[in-house]
Amino acid sequence: MMQKTRNLPRPAASMRSDSIPHSKFLPTGERGTWSAWGWLALIGGICWLFGSVLIGEDRLAFRDVGHFYQPLYEYLSQQAISNGLPLWNPLDHSGIPVLGETTTAMFYPLRWLFLLPWPTSVAMGVYVALHLVIAAYGTYWSAKRASCHSAAAFFASIAYTFSCPILFLHTNPPFLVGAAWLPWMLTAGVALLEHSATTQRRQRLRQTILTGYLFAMPVLGGDPQTAVHVGILLGIIFAGKVIRYAIDSHHHRQTLRPRIVPLALAILFAIGIALPQIAASLDWAAHSARRHGDQIDIYAYSVAPWHWLDLWVPFANGQLFPQYQRISHLIPSDMQVWSISLYCGIGTISLCLWRYLHLLRKTICTLFRRQTSLQSSFPSTGPTQTNWSWWDLLLPVGASMTAGHFGVGWWLQQVTESPLPSPAYGPYWMLVEWFPGYDAFRYPAKWLPVAVLGIAITAGLRLSAVSQAPRRRRTWQFGLILSCSLLLIGCVGQFAGCQDWLLAKVIWTSNFPEHPNHGLADSYWGPLNLKQSIANWSYSFLHAGTVLGLGSLTALRWFGSGEKRGGWGAGVAAGLLLVDLVLINSPLIAVVNRSQVEAWKEAQAEPIAVIESPSEKFPVAALRTGALAPTIWSERSGRGRIAEVAASEELGLQGRWHLPHGVRVWNSATSITPDRHQSFAIAAQNAANQVPQNDQSVLWHSLAKHWSLTGYLHTSADSYPTKFQSDAQARLLSTKWIPIDSPKPAVYWSTKFQVSEVQGRLNHRNWQPLIEAVYGATNHPESPYLSWQPFVEIPGGAIPSGIPITNATDEATRENGGQQANRLAASEPHNSSGTEPLQKIQNFLDPKPSDRKLALQLTTADSGLLVRSTFQDGNWQARYRSQDASSQPDAWKEATVYPVDYLHQGILLPSGSWEVEFWYSPWWLTPALGIAIVLLLGSVIVLRDPQHG
Repeated sequence: MMQKTRNLPRPAASMRSDSIPHSKFLPTGERGTWSAWGWLALIGGICWLFGSVLIGEDRLAFRDVGHFYQPLYEYLSQQAISNGLPLWNPLDHSGIPVLGETTTAMFYPLRWLFLLPWPTSVAMGVYVALHLVIAAYGTYWSAKRASCHSAAAFFASIAYTFSCPILFLHTNPPFLVGAAWLPWMLTAGVALLEHSATTQRRQRLRQTILTGYLFAMPVLGGDPQTAVHVGILLGIIFAGKVIRYAIDSHHHRQTLRPRIVPLALAILFAIGIALPQIAASLDWAAHSARRHGDQIDIYAYSVAPWHWLDLWVPFANGQLFPQYQRISHLIPSDMQVWSISLYCGIGTISLCLWRYLHLLRKTICTLFRRQTSLQSSFPSTGPTQTNWSWWDLLLPVGASMTAGHFGVGWWLQQVTESPLPSPAYGPYWMLVEWFPGYDAFRYPAKWLPVAVLGIAITAGLRLSAVSQAPRRRRTWQFGLILSCSLLLIGCVGQFAGCQDWLLAKVIWTSNFPEHPNHGLADSYWGPLNLKQSIANWSYSFLHAGTVLGLGSLTALRWFGSGEKRGGWGAGVAAGLLLVDLVLINSPLIAVVNRSQVEAWKEAQAEPIAVIESPSEKFPVAALRTGALAPTIWSERSGRGRIAEVAASEELGLQGRWHLPHGVRVWNSATSITPDRHQSFAIAAQNAANQVPQNDQSVLWHSLAKHWSLTGYLHTSADSYPTKFQSDAQARLLSTKWIPIDSPKPAVYWSTKFQVSEVQGRLNHRNWQPLIEAVYGATNHPESPYLSWQPFVEIPGGAIPSGIPITNATDEATRENGGQQANRLAASEPHNSSGTEPLQKIQNFLDPKPSDRKLALQLTTADSGLLVRSTFQDGNWQARYRSQDASSQPDAWKEATVYPVDYLHQGILLPSGSWEVEFWYSPWWLTPALGIAIVLLLGSVIVLRDPQHG
């Protein structure tokens, strides 16, 4: 009887996701030449794509990685090395908290790579490459737990890591961090849900802690949205298990309790160790423009239905750079491009769809009580290879979420005159409307990694099944026929006559006769090259056909000849997929030569990066004005445009390149724009539109003086000519520094001010008195900023009784309980005491004030308001003490830091001689760090204790 049982075919225990030993909850290394060669090839593919960046010759150049994150991380590394953990960034807007920007990722361990003594560009390359390796190993582990054999797991790993939607995230490193940890989080979370009730408590505790670490990684790395997506998916999976157990009489509902508790504890543990970052983000989110703004940005970067054609044919929708060939932009409903292509290998999507068709056929036959031939022909080597699993849920959920803007409302608009908004009743719309707090996120395309992971794992499962199944010649013959068809289409398309006919007849005459994008051009990449776009279709068909044909021949040669040969066949398929994706993705890795940028920098007649501040104590403060790009870029395209754009951004301090050079930019680009800054920008632009065109520059000049700005970073629509190192012609963006004369001091003392109740969200009516008064300051050219008295936002609208201040503008309102008039009135400079109403502070105690601390001395004969050109987010504190020469210094007295003129800060002081200190101290920092440190130390003790595994 025992002998008979051993001879029965059955799944190997190590291949079943619900019976993997708990000691192998996290992946362990495999021995063998095959595994070593596989990982060597995968890492070699990453080095091939990013090799020039890793050796320091080039730097990444396209999108946010080139002009946003590299200068940001360089600046933060400088601050961390010189001053410790940076808390306040004084160089964006009127100052923002460093940790409030989640994408700064200051608590993420791998971000500390930028503290090492190597160039930031090299550190960024290593950062990207390392996360691609993490993504690869995580997907491999997930595929193994899903019951794929080793070669099929490598196939899935390559399909996910080198797919265009994942690899292209190198242009946005925080989102690459989320995509890298996604397979780890999902697999670990589901593993906790699948634990048996008899699992030892110590083992569950250890696995709960490890899962909590994984859940915290994307939050610390700057992408909390991915962690939320994993939570949503795990909730859906758990709900499915509840329904299944409720229907299945073999399971009792009480068995769910030990399954959900470890997962809930893992989530709480992750929140605890990531609490400093979470607390900082939530604190700063209260000031975010997204919190009060409309929902237009929420649905930006939605994936249009026709973009999914890229799964079969690479660049079916056209490329974006270095020459503008994005042909899908001719479609009126097309959206901004998140990933230039969705291609993850034609073999990958073929295997994925084959699995879905197989399972659908099997399900239909089961429902109708029929025995399917496929079921008998493909013996199961694991519970998920030929049966539905939760991995099959990822593709439909992820793909439907990425639709975003293209909801039910959009589909109804295509056939009827529906009044519904386009996103209405789509899956992403439901999340935004019904899931608490999800409206704080944006970009439906962030669900793409979920869909791609589903494609990769399901393809690996199908490959694992068919590589060990009996050979089915008709299936692979169908693959060869499809391959020949694609090759034929590609060859026919190579004839210029076909291309011209398609261009003339299909694009212009038939489908787009009155399209609003006729003559479409991109401001960076030039005019749309339709002819080249259509020519690239031919190459895409040839490429896809060749790869599919080689894959079919591989299957005919290797599959169906035994388990060992089938494994080698799957390995060959993985190698073919690696070559396929590396070839396709190579043009998408945009880099600029560092020596070329340095040569252009040295050739600059007036380098902006070396401009000096009129004050030794404070940085240059600029208002960015002018065009985004020179006109010639939109009129002409060029192969070297990537280098021209990247160098122009760096040389002109665009994006966040002002940070490493110590230049403060009032209207800079940040991850989270303060709502008050955005409302002022809108109000100022509306005011500028209402004055004569000749006076608009006067208005902006007056406002810049009021906000203590020292100059303009003005970008001209013209460009200046230069040359590449190859002696080819180049055109760079022309950015000039224009100084502002007599701006308001960065720190000043005012004996006249107004008192206001604390304001909520601002609109143009709040800004109108200030803008009108400042614009009217042109009547006082000797002191233009004196015609506006600063106002202080104080709770209750009245000065606290304990502060001996007598110079508030409206004494009558103070006597009436401090009730402020409805409108803050601007008044002429007036001072009954005879002292100057505005005094510049020059006696600073620090040789150079730090970013988060300022100490000064002042002596005044009258009480008043000490103002700094720094935003008060609620965490700035101040104190003062007497410096009277006739006595010893008094004890420190606390002073409340109030918002002044909405965007600055100040404290109220009585007359006398004072020493004053301002410092930045977030209220949440100490308790959040304390909780995180205690949890980390406790988890280390548990993990190192032999009694806990």
